[in-house]
Amino acid sequence: QDETLTISAGFSVLSGRQDVGVVEASYTSEIGEVAAQFGILVSDIASEDIAVQAPALGWLQVLRAAISGSLRGGVDADGGLLPLSAILQIGEGVIQPSPQTLPIPIHGAHSYFTYYPQDQRLQFDELKVSSGWGSGTMEGQADLAGIRDGRLTDLVGQLHFRDLTLNPAGLYPTPQVFAGVTADFHLQPAPFRFQLGEMLVEHEGRQIHLNGDIKTGEEGWDYALNAQSDLLDLAQVKSLWPAGAAEKPRRWVLQNVAKAQAQAVNFALRGKGRDRPFVALEANFAGAEVKFQKHLPPVQDAAGHFSLYGNRMVIVARKGTVTADQGGSVSVAG
Repeated sequence: QDETLTISAGFSVLSGRQDVGVVEASYTSEIGEVAAQFGILVSDIASEDIAVQAPALGWLQVLRAAISGSLRGGVDADGGLLPLSAILQIGEGVIQPSPQTLPIPIHGAHSYFTYYPQDQRLQFDELKVSSGWGSGTMEGQADLAGIRDGRLTDLVGQLHFRDLTLNPAGLYPTPQVFAGVTADFHLQPAPFRFQLGEMLVEHEGRQIHLNGDIKTGEEGWDYALNAQSDLLDLAQVKSLWPAGAAEKPRRWVLQNVAKAQAQAVNFALRGKGRDRPFVALEANFAGAEVKFQKHLPPVQDAAGHFSLYGNRMVIVARKGTVTADQGGSVSVAG
């Protein structure tokens, strides 16, 4: 039309799934000019198919779900790619980077992000996920730190989470709620490895620092997680300690420790495949009330050290008293 050239295309895609995907594309430029604008609309396209189209979309290959949405961008007068804006709606599916890994169900997700090709950077204005393990809204940025043969090999960035709720594999009676979470990460899509450099979690007025490593192995998920906090209330320790992780010591703490304040808390979780995870937990405690023996009065105002390492649990008191019904108080220091 006049000096403007517009090209439009539409086609269907069969990817071996029940639904048929649809792609619509448009390209507009002035005749004789290199500069142009383009847009792509997709509907019900498999995430694996979208992930291989461009390095900026490579992080989607950990999903097994249908994706709909739009991508809009352009080319400048020198033929360079301009920023690419994307809106993606991800349907029900799973997070499963390899056939060996136990799938993590997702009910749905959507993302608004912009790719800046000059900086090789993704800017996430919103990434909202609802899954069987939790839900939350994220924003942040990530750099395409590695590209080989047109495929993304390394993604490094920082995300800030809002209204994050977690209940992995139904470990908690009710989901854990975290008001604010900031995380630095390094993602390698294939073979999958997610390294958590540092994660700062706000939980009921306290700060928890985490780091860890999650990857895929021959037996499935292979994970290592560490957590530290300077100060936690007993109620937080009880609520954050998941069922199934050192269950007998957990049950003993729930039933016998009435009050306490945990200091210098260090937690470690290791696991591989479907094996029972290894748990280690150590902390100093103060202001504790502990029923150490069911036929005797509890220890009052106790302080000391708690240590759990696999099947070994040790509690050492440096202060505290047991007051008998008759006969006065006895110190339990040492």
